[in-house]
Amino acid sequence: MNVLKYLQLHKITENSLFNLKRGKFNYLPKHFPKTWKTVLDEIEERLVVTAAKDNKNKKHFIFFHGGAYVCEAEFIHTLFAKRLINTHDIRVSYIDYPLAPESNALNTVEVSFKVYLKLIKKYSNDEIYIMGDSAGGGLALVLLQKLRDNNLPLPKLTLLISPWVDLTMTNPAINTLKKVDLLLPEGGLRHSAKLYADKVPLTNPLVSPLFNNQDNLGNVFITVGSDELFYSDVLILLDEMNKTNTNARLSIGKGMFHDYLLIPLKESRKSLKELFDFVEELQ
Repeated sequence: MNVLKYLQLHKITENSLFNLKRGKFNYLPKHFPKTWKTVLDEIEERLVVTAAKDNKNKKHFIFFHGGAYVCEAEFIHTLFAKRLINTHDIRVSYIDYPLAPESNALNTVEVSFKVYLKLIKKYSNDEIYIMGDSAGGGLALVLLQKLRDNNLPLPKLTLLISPWVDLTMTNPAINTLKKVDLLLPEGGLRHSAKLYADKVPLTNPLVSPLFNNQDNLGNVFITVGSDELFYSDVLILLDEMNKTNTNARLSIGKGMFHDYLLIPLKESRKSLKELFDFVEELQ
């Protein structure tokens, strides 16, 4: 996909975060090849779509999409999942988690946690991985910390793609990074963060997982572009993880934008190779 076309398709505008639309349904069984094995479930009244080329591979990635906690999944998320399934022969489950303002952080985390636990019970023979991009990456990290805090089994690996981990957005580096970020609108993100947090402080770890401790989180792989608002926060996250026994690795897309991993570029292919090399090391 042409980079400019991607930026046009994936750009989050201020208007899109202030004037929310529902009912896109960009991630359904009909969006995958008919020969693939796709399953549509409803768990905790949330839509869950699971897709795989066949039922042989047991590597199962559970996907939490981005969208600033207020926007539904875009078709670019479906294309990314299809590429992962086709190239790496994995199973991917998409969870349609609750969004603000209809929901808030406390409810979204609780519902997502219940859905995740019921989903992995259904696929109890699979090797479970968690992944999320942007806000979904933040939610994925919250759920990982919640699994740890409840002494529940951790996934084999957690993939955080340009994760939004600090919704306070008080990092001074943002003032510099916003000059080079082509996708993320600072004002719209601040607005979305308040909607999602609702009555909970933005520093609450269920909202901003950077404010939680990062130890005992198992294997974590993070990707981030050097030209995105979240870059500095991700470096802080990695530093905190590296102070603990969490086995964290980072792949930086130099000169890359937010969520660059989602499209087929030289830089994203490099990061995906690093990810799946890491996965192989864990076997």
